Order: sequence, then C-alpha cells, then structure tokens
Amino acid sequence: MQAKKETEAVYESLDTDDEEDHDGLLRKQNAAALGDLAKLGEPSPVRRGFVRIYFESDNFTSSTVLRVEEQTLVSEVRQTMANKLHVGKRQVEHYAILMVFASGKGTSMSARTLQDEESILQAQESFHAERQSLPEISLDHTGPVRVKPRHRARQTLKFVFKDTRAKPLDLDADLEPRTANTNSQDTVFAFPQKLGNGIRSGTLKKASLKDANVWRTRWFVLKARVQAFVDLASQEDKLFYCKSEMNQRDITAIPLLNSCIVKADVQIPHCFELHTSRRVYRLCATSDDQMVAWIHALHREIRLCSENQALSKAEIIIVDENTSTPFAVSGILSNPALRKLFRDFTVQHMASKTVLLDTWTECEAFRQNGILRYQHHINPSVANPTLRSTARDEWEHVKTILLQYLPASQKAGAELSDSDVDACRTAFHESQKNRRLSIAMDTEANHMLENYPSPHLFYRLQHDVLRALEEGPFRHFIAGKGYTMIVDRMIRR
Repeated sequence: MQAKKETEAVYESLDTDDEEDHDGLLRKQNAAALGDLAKLGEPSPVRRGFVRIYFESDNFTSSTVLRVEEQTLVSEVRQTMANKLHVGKRQVEHYAILMVFASGKGTSMSARTLQDEESILQAQESFHAERQSLPEISLDHTGPVRVKPRHRARQTLKFVFKDTRAKPLDLDADLEPRTANTNSQDTVFAFPQKLGNGIRSGTLKKASLKDANVWRTRWFVLKARVQAFVDLASQEDKLFYCKSEMNQRDITAIPLLNSCIVKADVQIPHCFELHTSRRVYRLCATSDDQMVAWIHALHREIRLCSENQALSKAEIIIVDENTSTPFAVSGILSNPALRKLFRDFTVQHMASKTVLLDTWTECEAFRQNGILRYQHHINPSVANPTLRSTARDEWEHVKTILLQYLPASQKAGAELSDSDVDACRTAFHESQKNRRLSIAMDTEANHMLENYPSPHLFYRLQHDVLRALEEGPFRHFIAGKGYTMIVDRMIRR
C-alpha cells in the first residue's frame, strides 16, 4: 500500500513538476517495493492485552492488572496471582479464576469457572466480540427508534481469583440499581405468588449443578402436607425454590421423602447439603442462625414426611379392604416384627389362644418351604440352604401339624372342617404306604419315585385358623393398645 501511494505521488509530481528526472523516479519505486517485501517476511506480532483480576481478603476487596498474551493460559494467571498473594503451593489447587459477566440484557449476572487450559485473553475478547455484535434497540422520546451500539451499553465483565472454600460470590451485588422512570406510563404487575410463606421461607444461595464454584440466590419455601395449595396440588412435603420472591413463574420442587441433611465438610461458611434420591443440593445461608433454623426445619419435615408414609402403611395393614385376604390380621402376620408384637400381646393377655398363632405360623412355614422347593426345581442353579433335604422331612412336618397343632387349635376355639382334616390325613397315610413299598422293593429307581407333599396341603385349614385369630385375639389386640403399638413400631419411635 505504501508503495502504491508513493507511486501515485510520483506520477502526480510528473504532472506538476518536470524538473525531476526519470531515473530518480525509478529509484524511489524500487526502494518502496523492497520495503514491502521486507515487511512480508517478518513474523506477525504477538497479540497482547490487559486483564483485571479481582481478589478478596479478610479485610478488603482489591484488584490488579496483568499484561497477558494470546497464549497465556488460565493456569499461568492462577499461579501468578498465587505468587502475588503468597498462597502456599498446597493451597493453590483450592483457588480458581471465575469469569463473572452480565447475561441477557444485563438484568441478571452469571458466572463460570475458567479451565486451566483456556486462554484468558481469548475468553475476554470473545465476550466483548459477542456483546458488540448485538445492537441494542432503544426508544428516544424526542424522536423515532434508534439503534444504540452495544459497546456504549454498560458491559459487566470481571475475573475473580477466588478460594473455592470461602464464602460464595454475591452475583446480584454486581448489578447496578435501576432508577425508576417517572415518565413511564407502564403498569408493573408482580408475578403471582403461588408458594406463599409456608412453614419457613427465605433467601438461600444454591450451588450450580454444572459448576460447583457458581452460586445463585434463590427464594426457598418449605411446605408441609397440611398446607397444600391449589396451584401446585399434590406437591406437599417438599421444598420449593424459584428465582425470587416476586418472580415465582418457574418453580422447582425438591421431594423430602427419604432425604437427609448433611453438614458440608468444606470450609464454606453457613453451608449445608440436602441429599435426595436424585441429587445433592448445596445450600448456603446468610448467617449461622439462619443455617441452624433451616436445618432444624428441614429435619422436622423430613421426619414428619417419613412418619406420614409409615402411618399410611400402618393403616393399609389394618384396614385395607383391597388385599387378597378378607382378614385384617393378615397384614400383621406378614410382617415378622408386627407378628412378634402381636404374639407378645397374646401371651400376656390371652395365653390360651397363643396356639392359634403358632399353628398358623407352622402352616405358613410349611407352605413357604414348598414354594421355595418348587422354585429350586425350576432353577436348580440357585442354592438355598433353607430347603429341607428329603421328602421324609417334609412328611414328618405334616405329621407334627396333624397330631399336635391342629388338635390344639380346635381346643383353642378354631372351627376346622372335618373333610379338610381327613384329606390331609389321607394324603399323609398314602405317603407312608408308598414309602414302605419303596423300601420293600429296595431299588434306587423306586427311591427316586418318592413324592413331596403339596405346598397347599393345609391351605383351607390355615384359612380356618386365620378366621379364629381374627375373631378372637386380634379384636382384643386392636381394642386395646394394638393400633398405637403398630403405629409406633412402623415409625420406629
């Protein structure tokens, strides 16, 4: 370009001044061309720039300006700041460079942690380039709509050298307060407050799921089951949060069932964690008193939520009519802990009726063992040490039930069907006859023909014993303190 300009100047001088000779003009042109070639051979200069790094101490917040190049990495800047602030080598890994910037139209602040392999100068230039490429439309009251370049708008961007264990950054503090426009004719409508105050409400900082060093201020409301509301039906026993108290358009619900509160191990002040089945929420309060108040409130609701679920299970056990058996006592007998509780009550208050419960237990053990044997026959690869080894042991169990437990149950008031008792006795005698025949023939093949008793041999008799338990001991159990004992056991008080 310089050679071209000199050439044009030379030709202009030819038109205006004839005193300069032609050889002098050629020498000037050749010198300009050689200068351009020399410039093309030189390497391109390294781009340099300046970045301001903010840092905090116990007493003040300050900043320093660093001169960086295009290839300067964040790790180098982090090490430089550590040297300036005399941070020990073991502590450097706890420090990070955070990029804090205005998002959208400057109505909110955002942040992200810069990775060590990133170029800090390129990150700064990319942000400014993106901001300048988008014009801002504004309305001039004295004229038509005009375009305001983005570079004239306020640009909020800063880099913070921060200890990740220290107090979270207050992103909202970087927003400039907006002055009210008295000439505006617009009416400001607040978003509907769907959540209300609940048991406890207030502002907490929540750590970002993507970047643990970024904390955002959110409005939290703790709701209980008794405080259900119309807009968010069936969302009780949960912790809700939204962007702010006035902006409750996007609401997130955190279920408290099977959750727990954990005091954070990190050194961030006033911080605690809420562990749910889906994720871990890191929350930070403004003071120790606020943190303790939130932890106590959450502990209480988590406990009540678990107790409410246990109460529902207890009611289902006692009064549910949709079970496979018409007897409410079946729900208690199917639970080993509640069955022991029921037996202890029967021994103490109705000792003569205890044999009914023992008879049902023996029949149920016989049935369950037969089911396990059948499952083992279907899948022999699954070993089960509780299975009885031989059919003879099974028939001996049948004999014990027939000769001991069933007669004792009849004396205790159980009305057993004679035909069902005769059917069980006939099956037992047939098995004894076949066993004697097998022993007489004394062949290995005949030993293999030995049959096991059916798991449902005592099904009808077990049903009769269950009716006797329902009409006798169980009614006295519920009429006394049985219901309270079941509830206490279910919620594990």
